[in-house]
Amino acid sequence: MNNNTKKEPTSDKRCGTNAGYLAHSRRGENYCDDCRVAHSQSIKKYDKENPESVKRRVSKYRKANPEKVAAYNLTYQMRLKSYSFDDIVENYGTDCHICNDPIDFSAPRKVGKEGWQMGFHIDHIVPISKGGVDNLENVRLSHGICNLKKSNNG
Repeated sequence: MNNNTKKEPTSDKRCGTNAGYLAHSRRGENYCDDCRVAHSQSIKKYDKENPESVKRRVSKYRKANPEKVAAYNLTYQMRLKSYSFDDIVENYGTDCHICNDPIDFSAPRKVGKEGWQMGFHIDHIVPISKGGVDNLENVRLSHGICNLKKSNNG
């Protein structure tokens, strides 16, 4: 049954739980937002506790969908090749484009390592999640902390 033919969700005492999500499914209903969130959290918890199961599921998907995997990989590789770090520095300089302070290029980039806040991140002016492209015109250098505070509010 596709989503267009499902009934509106009926509220019940289990809404907001994974059991509520399953109850909507058994009744052939769309899922309410609270149940969707609960189900998503349930899956994330299961995946975290069962990494081998995740590996098997991913491997099974890749074997069953080689064309989709190849298309995704090609798109991803094309995005990575569109500019270099040197291109960004040459065009836009070495200061954080958000706060205009110098970036510490000796600081670690990985979040959580000591001093990461002043290390550099590559920031997309218009976030990819909001339709931005991964090209030289849409990227700038920023401090790690400035980039994370900005989030996807480009």
